[in-house]
Amino acid sequence: MVFRAELRRLEFETKHGRLIEADAVRRRIAEHVRSLRDGVLGLPDRISSSIAAETGMEHRTDHVRLSTEITRELEALANTIGGI
Repeated sequence: MVFRAELRRLEFETKHGRLIEADAVRRRIAEHVRSLRDGVLGLPDRISSSIAAETGMEHRTDHVRLSTEITRELEALANTIGGI
């Protein structure tokens, strides 16, 4: 009896948008994180030339430095998210 009442409550909450499935949320978050990662990883390709022009540094040097730091930060984020 208690189980059925709880099940009805959960169905009601889900139907009214107060509850959502955890797997669906995880999938959406993964999609958004993947999109963010792809965009961030593309930053060196998009901006290293202009940084090199402004600073007088070699384009390749700036590209490698940006890629290294971005990758390091994304790996740290992935490790943090993986621990949740």
